[in-house]
Amino acid sequence: MIHILYSIKEIKTQYPTGDLPVLVSCSNQNEYICKYMRFDSAAYKLASELIGAQLADFWGINTPKFCFVNIKPEHWKNFNTPHNNSAPAMECFS
Repeated sequence: MIHILYSIKEIKTQYPTGDLPVLVSCSNQNEYICKYMRFDSAAYKLASELIGAQLADFWGINTPKFCFVNIKPEHWKNFNTPHNNSAPAMECFS
């Protein structure tokens, strides 16, 4: 089962790599690095990563925890990026 979480406070950290992932504080009191937030590439990358994570788990390979996070629009206010038009669900790792 894939857990669905939501952001609980404003995002403070964005990483300058690839898809510009962000560090998000979530409803389960943990922080997650979220990526694949733009509509232009999210579905293909998200599906590929989900399949890879599920296969790794099946084969007993240690992988980070996987979940979806809904980031509230008001938690983006520190960033002027295309992520503000993000899909409601995003892939993330703890």
